[in-house]
Amino acid sequence: MGMLSFRVNEEYAQINEVVPGLFVCGVPNLRVLGNIPRVKLWLEDAPQAYIYPHLELQSDQIEAVIAGGGRVLVHSVGGISRCASICLAFLTKHRCRSLRDAYQLMASRRPMVRPNIGFWRQLIAFEQVSSICFMRFFTNATFKNEALARQICT
Repeated sequence: MGMLSFRVNEEYAQINEVVPGLFVCGVPNLRVLGNIPRVKLWLEDAPQAYIYPHLELQSDQIEAVIAGGGRVLVHSVGGISRCASICLAFLTKHRCRSLRDAYQLMASRRPMVRPNIGFWRQLIAFEQVSSICFMRFFTNATFKNEALARQICT
């Protein structure tokens, strides 16, 4: 049996720096990365795929690496939907005031950012939860559903 090969759109394979320390691309040659630490998420790029649980954890891990002076490469097959969603969550929580601002920043650096509709819905929910936690932490505000806010923010 011969070697398996496939063509990749060069635009997708291009590595783009979104913010200092955060890079995104599609289909990197993993062999050249050597023995560096990595996290692999098994996510299908489909509207019904459940990415939400990964948004918080991966955002915080990216922030920890960058804050410690490291760099992070986030990639998926096309560099369009899955990795873009993780980067958008990170930007929304740690660098931008809103998901809209995060998208505009990311699209200015990597124009082919297009999370699928299911990921968009989960990113919107993530933004809302992040906003509640931010407001609660910094303003000591009272929410209609205090129990829900406490559960979400701890």
